[in-house]
Amino acid sequence: MSMFRQEICPIEGKRINKHWYIDYNGKRIYFCTPGASAKFKKDPDRYMAEFEEKGVILEDTPKPKQDRGLHKKGARKEPAGKYRNPG
Repeated sequence: MSMFRQEICPIEGKRINKHWYIDYNGKRIYFCTPGASAKFKKDPDRYMAEFEEKGVILEDTPKPKQDRGLHKKGARKEPAGKYRNPG
């Protein structure tokens, strides 16, 4: 069986849009429309089994980026509880 990356929505059978996805069991599943994810959520194991049968390789869910204390405009986030307003 040949293996290939997900290019088709499991619900509608159309090309995926990488803006519409959900993360399920460590995998990222893409859809062609935002409404398709709601249908997936009703029976996710069925669609995951279909991916496996068809040889579809799903992307791993990205790991959260490590918080290095930098936030908007380079400001540093102060550790919780270290600085208090005496007011």
